[in-house]
Amino acid sequence: ADGNVIDQLSKSAVQHYITQVAAKEVEATAPNFPHSIFCDSLEVTGEDWTPEFLAEFQKRRGYDLTPLLPALYGELGPKTLEIRRDWGKTLTEMFDDNFNKQFKALANSHQSLFREQAYGSPSAGLMSYLSTDLPEGEGFQWHGYRATRYASSASHLMGVPVTSSETFTWLHGTVFRGTPLDIKAEADLHFIQGVNQLVCHGYPYTAEGAPFPGWSFYAAGVFNEQNPWYLVMPDVTKYLQRVSALLRQGEPANDVALYLADDDAWANFRPGSISLSDGVGRQLGQQIIPSLLDHGYNMDFFDDGMLDAKGKVDGGALAFGAVKYKTVVLAGVERMPLSTLKSLEAFANAGGTVVASRSIPSIAPGYKATDAEQKQVEEISNRLFKGAGAKGIFVQSDGEVAAAIAKHLAPDVAISQNSSQIGFIHRHTDGGELYFLANTSNQPQEFTATFRATGHPEVWDALTGKVEGGPQAVAGAGSGETSLKLSLAPYESRIIVFGDRALPNPAAAHPPTNLPAIDLSTGWTVKFDKPLKGTEFQPVTETMEKLTSWSDNPKTKHFSGTATYEKTVNVNAATAGAPGLVISFGEGKPEAGRGGGSGYHAALDAPVRDAAVVFVNGKRAGAVFSPPYEVNITGLLKAGENQITIEVANTSVNAIAAKDYPTYDYKAVTKEFGNRFQPQGMEVLSVPLPSGLLGPVKIEAK
Repeated sequence: ADGNVIDQLSKSAVQHYITQVAAKEVEATAPNFPHSIFCDSLEVTGEDWTPEFLAEFQKRRGYDLTPLLPALYGELGPKTLEIRRDWGKTLTEMFDDNFNKQFKALANSHQSLFREQAYGSPSAGLMSYLSTDLPEGEGFQWHGYRATRYASSASHLMGVPVTSSETFTWLHGTVFRGTPLDIKAEADLHFIQGVNQLVCHGYPYTAEGAPFPGWSFYAAGVFNEQNPWYLVMPDVTKYLQRVSALLRQGEPANDVALYLADDDAWANFRPGSISLSDGVGRQLGQQIIPSLLDHGYNMDFFDDGMLDAKGKVDGGALAFGAVKYKTVVLAGVERMPLSTLKSLEAFANAGGTVVASRSIPSIAPGYKATDAEQKQVEEISNRLFKGAGAKGIFVQSDGEVAAAIAKHLAPDVAISQNSSQIGFIHRHTDGGELYFLANTSNQPQEFTATFRATGHPEVWDALTGKVEGGPQAVAGAGSGETSLKLSLAPYESRIIVFGDRALPNPAAAHPPTNLPAIDLSTGWTVKFDKPLKGTEFQPVTETMEKLTSWSDNPKTKHFSGTATYEKTVNVNAATAGAPGLVISFGEGKPEAGRGGGSGYHAALDAPVRDAAVVFVNGKRAGAVFSPPYEVNITGLLKAGENQITIEVANTSVNAIAAKDYPTYDYKAVTKEFGNRFQPQGMEVLSVPLPSGLLGPVKIEAK
C-alpha cells in the first residue's frame, strides 16, 4: 500500500501498461533494440487478489471459491489448507500467464529477451522462470537458501547457459566504503552458487555542477571515477571476466536435485503473506543446504512445474536436458502431486537415490483431490520409503541426509577440515572436469581436497591468467578420486582442472631457494600528487622511513587519490636471476566484527589500503588488491640498482571526511512518496580510513 502499482495478476491491466508505456519505450530504441527487458525483484508486498480472481479460480481449479473464502483467514474444516493451496497455486499461475508471458512476448517481438528476478511477491515460483528467457538472482549468502541459487537452478534446468546476479548491493554497507577486495570476495560467493554473469550495483549518475563527491545511490557501491581505486579496476574486471567465462563452459555438474515443495508452501499462505519463494525456503529449513554443502555435495532446486516441463527419468538419473542428477532430496515434504511421486518412484527403481528427511509425502494436494488419488500417494510413498524392499531412504533429520547419500555416491569435493568455509562449483566439459573453489573466510585455510575426478590436475589463476601443473596427488584416495593438498589465503580462490595433458608443476621444477628476503619497509619517497578530482588538496612529497597510514599524518590525513611510492633497491646477480620472485606486502589481519552495515564486507584489515600497481624498472609487474598480497616480479630485476615504483590508491572517504557530506532537499520527494530512501550509515564517512602501504614489504623467492 505504498503507492499505485501495476496489477500484475490482471491480464488487461498489464496489457494496458505495455501498450501505453513499455512498448513505446522499447520501440523508441529501434532499430537497436535492447539485449533484454528486465524485471527487478518482485516487491509488491501482499499482492494476493485481483478483480478477475474468482472467475479465474473457477476456471483453473474447477470450483467456486466464494463460499469458502473464510478458509483464507481461519479454520474451515479439514480441507482448509487445501483451499489455501488452490488459492496460492492460482495466484502463481495468474502471475506467470498475465505478467511474465506478456512481457516475454513484448521482448521477443522486438528481438529482445526477457530477464527477471522471479521471486518475492507476487507469488512467483521456480517454475515462473519458464515464462522468461534469462533467470537472474541476487544475494551473497551462499551457505543457505537464497535467490541466487534459485535463479542458477532455473538456468541449469532450462538449459540456459548464462545466469546473472544483482551483485554488490549495499557493498560494505555505505556508499564509498566498498573496496576491490570487497568486490572480489563477494563475487566469489555468487560464482560458487552457479552465477556466471555479474550485474554491478551500481553506477550512479551525477549531474553537472553537483558538489564533490557527486551523487550516489543509497544501496549501491560507487563504481565510477569518484573512487580512487579505479586504477586496478581493469585487473578486477579481468578476474571477473575469466571466472565468468570459465563457468559458462560445458554443463553444470551438481549432484543433488533438492525438491521445492510448492504445494506445502501454498497451503501455508495467508492474506498479505504470499511469497512462494520465501515459503519453499521455510519448508526446506535452515539445516539441509549447509549440511549438503559441508559434506561435499552441491545442488540445484527443482519443483513440480520444472519437472513437468523439462524433466524426465533417464535410467538412474533425473534428467533436465543434458543435466543429470543422481540424487533427489525431499526435506520435510508433506504434499506432492501424484505425477511427481510416480516419477520419483521410477527414478528410484532405475537406480537413482531418493532421500526423504523429517517426513515422507502423504497428502495429495488440492481441495478436489479424490480419495483414490490420496490412496495412491500413500501407497507409492510407503512403497518407496518403508519396508524391506524400499528403494528410497528415509532419515529422521536433515543432518543425516548427506551420510545417507554417501553410501551410494562419494562427495564431489570432500574437504578435510573447515569445510564450511570452502565453497565450490563444478562444471563438466569435453576437455575435463573444472572446479572453482573459494575460501569464503578471513582466515587462511590449509586442507586436503578429495575430488571425484581423475586425470592430471592443473591450477588456473584467474587473477593473473596463469595456467600451471597442479600439486602432486596425495595417496589414499579411492577409485575415481584424486586428493590434493591445497592452501588458500583469506578470500582467495582457485580453479582446478582435471584433464589429459600433464603440465609441469613450477614448484617441482624450481624448488624454493635459500635467498634471504630483502626488506623494503623503509626509505620510501612518497608523492601525494594525484588527488581525487574535485577535492581540495595541495600536492606534497613525504619521506617515509617507516611505512605508516596516510591518515596518521596531518598533512595527508584527508588525501584521497593515488600516491606514488618510489625506492631504489640493489640486488646481486643471484637474486636478480632467481625464479619465483615476488614483492610481498604482508598478510591481512582478520577483523573481529563485520561492521559496515547490511551489505557484504570482507572482514580483513588489509596491508594494502586499498589498491596498488607495481612497476619494476619501468615495467608494470601487476596489481594487488586481495590476498595473497604479492606480485610476481620474476625476470624484472637486474644485478645492481633497480627502481621500484608503486602507485597506491585508497577510497574517497578520507577526502569526504574533510568536509560535511553534501545533503540535498528531499522535502518534495518525501511529501509525495513518504520518507523511504534517505542515505543510511553516512556517519562512517566522517572519519578518515587507514590508507597506503602498511607493511611489511619485502622481496622474496617462493
